[in-house]
Amino acid sequence: MTLLGLVGGAVLGMAALRPAYESRARVVVHPITSEPSKAPEPISTEVMATERELVSADGVAELVQQQTGWKGTLGDLRRPLSASVVGDTQTLSIRYRANNPERARVGAQLFAESYLTYRSAMANATRDGSRKNLEAALRSLSDRIKGVRSQLAQTPEGTQAANDVLLQEAAPYQNRLAEVNVIDTNAAGSVVAPATLPASQSGAGPLTGAGVGAAVGLAIGLATGSMRRAVDRRLRGRVDLETQLDAPVLASVPRTRREGLEETALVTLALPDGPAAEAYRRLRARILTMADRWGLKTVMVASPMPEAGTTAIVANLAVSMATTGKHVALIAADLRSPGLHRYFGMDNDYGLSNVLTGELAPGEAVRRLPGLETLQVLPAGPALAEPTDLLESGPLRAVLDDRSEVSDFVLIEAPAALQSAEALTLAPIVDGIVVVADARHATRDEVAEIGNQLRLVGGNVVGAVLCNLPG
Repeated sequence: MTLLGLVGGAVLGMAALRPAYESRARVVVHPITSEPSKAPEPISTEVMATERELVSADGVAELVQQQTGWKGTLGDLRRPLSASVVGDTQTLSIRYRANNPERARVGAQLFAESYLTYRSAMANATRDGSRKNLEAALRSLSDRIKGVRSQLAQTPEGTQAANDVLLQEAAPYQNRLAEVNVIDTNAAGSVVAPATLPASQSGAGPLTGAGVGAAVGLAIGLATGSMRRAVDRRLRGRVDLETQLDAPVLASVPRTRREGLEETALVTLALPDGPAAEAYRRLRARILTMADRWGLKTVMVASPMPEAGTTAIVANLAVSMATTGKHVALIAADLRSPGLHRYFGMDNDYGLSNVLTGELAPGEAVRRLPGLETLQVLPAGPALAEPTDLLESGPLRAVLDDRSEVSDFVLIEAPAALQSAEALTLAPIVDGIVVVADARHATRDEVAEIGNQLRLVGGNVVGAVLCNLPG
């Protein structure tokens, strides 16, 4: 407590010792669309709230750091930063405070410009991920078309029809690829009011005694924190997760502690007004925004290690999406240790494993929930000791295509990515991947490794969820 008091006093004292100047820049946010000639729809309030948070993301601060040569931490660099949405408009007001007018102006201007650069880079990465998935699907169809055409000279009967069917199957992929290729990722927005030199300073006067005394405590606190950070590899919250995974945190889900609530209870239904349900609504809003923007339809939810909360996250996200009227297909792809069915009070006598072995069609294995007709659940089915070969085969892609045709979204629960190969097999055939990290047990090394492994096989990591935060 003494150390915390000294560090807090140092921050307040150092801020008070220096004159504070504030400068601001205004940025108009443009929606990035595949139809540049068409008038874009207005950006919603929820999306603007997400854009406001993006201004202070690590990626933006790193761009500012590169341009200024800042030697301190990213936290210190963005501490004087604040951003807000101007009314109900698509305009962000970005403010920066510093001990001299020029630093304040440069800080506000660089954060505004770096935010637009980072937003364009994120759009470009998502576009490239979608393009790779589409091109992979087209290559597979092209190979099949070549095989059919090679038979035309020998057995013409029926092969022309098969060739025509494959060409029709390829058409939607070609159309979507054409849409993705024309997305202008550089049209992220514009700085409409550049930062100017502030005419006068603001803030409280100096508190010399408190500042000098607390500055010593700050130095001790920083040294102790650096030592602890080097020894303890556990995640240190939202910013740390974004840094290690190199992807934004879409939501932070608190731990639920209520008497009488079972471990496998769906908090989105059992406690709809609680903080956890609200976190799932935020997660839903951000995924729906990315879906509208980038065409995400199949989303895999994975974690580095088992028991990280993946099953609870994907089950509650599916329910939250379905309550909005969206048709959602939830697929349990953890064939080693199935558990998703327990969240919905159903048996696991048959499911995905039966579909992959050819015993059942996807529609025959799907279950529906009374009162939530827009949600269809495909349990894992009987556990398999070595499911990798099944997940690598064509039937799995056929299951995803089948469910995509009858659903607005397909969510897939994947097994732990660092302990089995199944998640890496699924990664390149889905549109996006959400990584789940347990705030109590996940380490920086695990998070960094899962991000590297998923991207290495062509996976498109769109964000993360930090779960089991203290309530």
